[in-house]
Order: sequence, then C-alpha cells, then structure tokens
Amino acid sequence: MIEIPINDDYMNRAREKASTVGILQGSITGGTSNVVGAIGELVVADSINAKQINTYDYDLVKDGMRIDVKTKRCNSKPQPHYDCSVALHGTKQDCDAYVFVRILTDLTKAWILGGISKHNILIITTAIHSKPTVTIYR
Repeated sequence: MIEIPINDDYMNRAREKASTVGILQGSITGGTSNVVGAIGELVVADSINAKQINTYDYDLVKDGMRIDVKTKRCNSKPQPHYDCSVALHGTKQDCDAYVFVRILTDLTKAWILGGISKHNILIITTAIHSKPTVTIYR
C-alpha cells in the first residue's frame, strides 16, 4: 500500500478534470464523486508514469496495458483486510487491469492499494446497497 498526500496541485488538476466529465453511466453517486475519482486516476498516473487516456473502458495506459482505476472514499487509513471491488457493470469494460485507490473523505490522503489483471479476477457476486459488485479477495 502506497500512501500519497493530496496537495493543492492534485486538487486543482482533479477539479479541472472532473469538470469535463459529467455524470458517467452507472455512476453510484450521480457524478458527485468525480473529483475523488479524478484524484485516484492522477495519483496512480503520477506514481507509475502512465498516460491518461480517459475512455469509457479505461483511464490510463502504461506500456500498452489499459488500466481502469477504481477509487473509493474512506474515513481512515485502509486496513489489510479491506476488500477491493468492482461494480458488476464495471467488469464489462474493455481494460487489461484494475488498480484500487482509497481516499480520505477530507481529501488529504490517498492510498494505492494494488491492482489485478482483469483476467485473474476471482468473481464473487454480492449485493451492496442493492448494487451487484465483484469482490477481489486477497
């Protein structure tokens, strides 16, 4: 797990990026979390030196690998037993891998939790807030 402080540069870039996105199809929050998602994409892109692409299917490209970043808010530092998950409709995206990020609700810190290739996902469907999800068990 990599901890990254969220500075003014991240916030300014994330706000700019989020203002161009609108409400994404399947958005659980109706577009209100666009800044949070943008921060997740930015910290991953900067950390692995990936190119930001931002298609419906993936967010970043690194050495030809198409990466979709999945970001969630949290109230405290993530613990090792926390799950990383993808909404079931997200598994239809044409990407090669997922990278998981958690961000404090006060937007002061982010954590890159890890990633997994889409091919290697163990799919277990559960219902969370009546939304089917795919949970990645480590």
